[in-house]
Amino acid sequence: MAVKRHQRDQLGAGDIANLPNAITLASFGLGLWWVAGGPWWSAIASILGDEVDGRVARKMGTTSDFGADFDWGTDLVLTPLALRKLKAPWWAIGGTTVGQIWFRGALGRPSIGSVRAAVMLYGVIVEERKKRALAALGPKKRKAKV
Repeated sequence: MAVKRHQRDQLGAGDIANLPNAITLASFGLGLWWVAGGPWWSAIASILGDEVDGRVARKMGTTSDFGADFDWGTDLVLTPLALRKLKAPWWAIGGTTVGQIWFRGALGRPSIGSVRAAVMLYGVIVEERKKRALAALGPKKRKAKV
């Protein structure tokens, strides 16, 4: 069974206000929360939401150009923010962003959510290791380090 895809010129309210786009929006919000200092699980929930939204859209038959562009846009925003949180150099942040835009133009709609997922997951691992290392130092040494 072929999935019906709604084109931009046929865009209706159902193409914007639907469950897959709500998942994308929630995933984006959770990712922003993690970047702003939220708990580690908000990054994991954001990654999972990004993986699920397209699958839900295909299963429900509600795929649309708007939904694909919305999902790509959230990845495009969160990837450099996550890199910045990890203190990546400016050239890596800029290169990643330009690369994502170039790949989309050259290849249509490649999945860049995987880049975002990898960066965020790496960030969670780095943060948790730092917290555990500081906790192992004990309260007196921790104050001296900070």
